[in-house]
Amino acid sequence: VLLISSDSSSAPISPLRARTTSGIARFDSLTITGTGSYTLEARADGLVSALSYPFMVSAGQASAARSTFQAEDELITADGMSSTQLTVRAIDNNGNLLTVGGDRVLLRSSAGTVGRVTDHRNGLYTATLTSSAKPATAVIAAMLNGIALKDTLQVEFADRTAPFIIRVGMAAKSEPVYPVLNQLDLVVAAVTFSEPVIVSGTPQLVLTIGDRNVLASYVTSSGSADTLKFRYTILPGQHDEDGIAIPANALLLKNALIRDMAGNAAKTGHMPVLPDPAFKVDAFPPKPPVLTGTLQAGHPRAVWSWLPVTDAAVYICRFDDHQPVELPASVTSYIPDRELPPGKHTLSVHAVDSAGNQSEPSSYTLHIRK
Repeated sequence: VLLISSDSSSAPISPLRARTTSGIARFDSLTITGTGSYTLEARADGLVSALSYPFMVSAGQASAARSTFQAEDELITADGMSSTQLTVRAIDNNGNLLTVGGDRVLLRSSAGTVGRVTDHRNGLYTATLTSSAKPATAVIAAMLNGIALKDTLQVEFADRTAPFIIRVGMAAKSEPVYPVLNQLDLVVAAVTFSEPVIVSGTPQLVLTIGDRNVLASYVTSSGSADTLKFRYTILPGQHDEDGIAIPANALLLKNALIRDMAGNAAKTGHMPVLPDPAFKVDAFPPKPPVLTGTLQAGHPRAVWSWLPVTDAAVYICRFDDHQPVELPASVTSYIPDRELPPGKHTLSVHAVDSAGNQSEPSSYTLHIRK
């Protein structure tokens, strides 16, 4: 008696010994571990032709010890949206793949979300694992017909999203009094990223003052922060009636690196920032006043006067060695509040604009005689 597989063109799989009693041949046992189509064929002296019996062998019950469990991707992005497919392949105790469904498969994960298990009716069971929004290691266990599979899976939810700029703008200034910036005033610009970043090196930020671009220096800080600060000192002669602007893609790295905590390099592109009227610049001093002085007739009182100075906000007047007096721009004369004794008396005046720029002083001396 021969056992022949119909799926193979090779020699018979195994010969079987048979006992013959009263013309009936019997064999004690037949062990088949592989699934497929088989034929039992009997040959004997005196038979005109071989006798055959075809039959099918199917897989046995699914075994939790032999069934397999795998993830399509073991590293996905921790963004709450990325996913990977989990697959359980049902296998029987002899290692045969099941080709039918109906088994109970349960999947559980320590992180993320496991979707509903789909029975494909061919021995495959799949489900979708969706990542959490934050980095984590998901440990996934599977149960088959109430018995745990011997192996568990690990899927890493990694931060693979590059930080990007969400805001660029002027942030602070050192000028506490005047509404317009002038020379030696300090301004601070800020660049805010979508998450905390670590900076190595010294990046720079381009600012536009008037029709020229200047470079603001990075303010070094330790550790990580989502906002980087850059400072610049206003120079003499700079002027911008509209306010400081920031051009597109103004963050210059050169040899610097900006990365998030997971090591992802930052994206540094951004849109241009319009001029900020709170950061107007005027580093041009006004012209000095043209000063004259006269004596009032009949008594020793004096009057100093000057022509209005363009852009002057106030005038600072210093008479002899007295404390300076501030006069509004609408006043262009100075009269002492008392009679002057004989001798020389000097008034010094300089104009101050809205940015605090001071002109060179002008002075005029009157001689009061006895």
